[in-house]
Amino acid sequence: MAKVCHTLGFLMHQPPDIFSLLVENQMGRLVQIINSYQMPLKYLDSYRDSLKIHVGFSGILLEQLLSREVIDACRKVIDIPLMLNEYRESKNVEIIGLGYSHPIFPLIPSVDWNSQIAQGREIIREVFGQEPKGFWPSGRGFCPQMIPVLKKYGYEYVILDRSIIKPGSREVVKGRHGREHYSTIGNLTYQGIEIGAVLISKGFDHLQNGDSPLEPSSAHPYSENPSGQRQRNPLVVDWLFIDELTGRRTAGEPEDCEFWEGCFSPYLERIYKAGLAVRGVLLREFLHDMKVRHLMTVRQGSGFAAGSQADDGHSASIGRYAASDRARAIEDVWQLSQLYHEVKSALLRKADRSLCQEYLSGLLEKAEKWLLKSQTDCYFAEDGPWAARLYDNIKPGLILLKEIKRQVL
Repeated sequence: MAKVCHTLGFLMHQPPDIFSLLVENQMGRLVQIINSYQMPLKYLDSYRDSLKIHVGFSGILLEQLLSREVIDACRKVIDIPLMLNEYRESKNVEIIGLGYSHPIFPLIPSVDWNSQIAQGREIIREVFGQEPKGFWPSGRGFCPQMIPVLKKYGYEYVILDRSIIKPGSREVVKGRHGREHYSTIGNLTYQGIEIGAVLISKGFDHLQNGDSPLEPSSAHPYSENPSGQRQRNPLVVDWLFIDELTGRRTAGEPEDCEFWEGCFSPYLERIYKAGLAVRGVLLREFLHDMKVRHLMTVRQGSGFAAGSQADDGHSASIGRYAASDRARAIEDVWQLSQLYHEVKSALLRKADRSLCQEYLSGLLEKAEKWLLKSQTDCYFAEDGPWAARLYDNIKPGLILLKEIKRQVL
């Protein structure tokens, strides 16, 4: 009899410097957000013998959680260092990598992918002591050209929404009632370089609809690989964006406490205490144990995958949002990146080991931080206030780069 393998994923991300604003103006909101980041630990403690989870923090969120200002402001209610250490020490937690500022990778210059991936990975290593194996790209922001960079920095698999994979190349895994909550494992390739892929149906909508792929009626489904052979032990990955959940309060929807107590707790109770044939797994171990994984192809025209980051990636990115605040935001971020790399090359050519060189290198490092922050996904998500806030990152970056350029060119 097949046993369903089950795991959970929790993603956390906030825009740059938002916590400092909340400390000054909305402490209640800040406490609500950070308290939501503790919720997975509560369930790990309750189901310590069975539950396995994956947790991803963006680099800019971790920097804010490490801020003395934020730690001190929350100290009476939440011990942030203790929370992070509990994630670090748990044997049932796998840390998932994100880009440093959680960018939509196909919308930013590919020359900046290395820094986004490397710096996101470095802060995870510092905070959690783990070398993440799995990577989550923002939204549908994945394209095959990312594969060599991800492999370069030690990533072994990506977690993707199943909608971006070409139907003819994937296993469509359904239960006996046609559900598509089951996850699929395969490989993606680019220029001969392969990386594992875990296809999921995002969110916990099935919990609120009273539907579950782990109920007794569908607890032993089979998936079929392209050769027609049945594969036992199907996988279910439940994936939750915690920051979207806490945002419901401002949208007039039920607060997150109703989700946790009203939907999430009963769900875990049913599947882990009702005697179902369910086994908690970590993806790094699950993928390692799989001997054969079929090759999949990214669907052209899905999300941001089509035409991304070829030589004409810039025009393709702009064209998607023609005549909008987002188009201008993307254009300005690309121009900032171009100036940064121009100035960086000039500084490297100078390469004299003087005190002036060290000073300018320090300025360049600060400018890069502003550049990477300017590439945060929220700035490209919609027209209006968020696109306008982009310039809080672009302007200081430009000031630094113009000063370096004045001295080296």
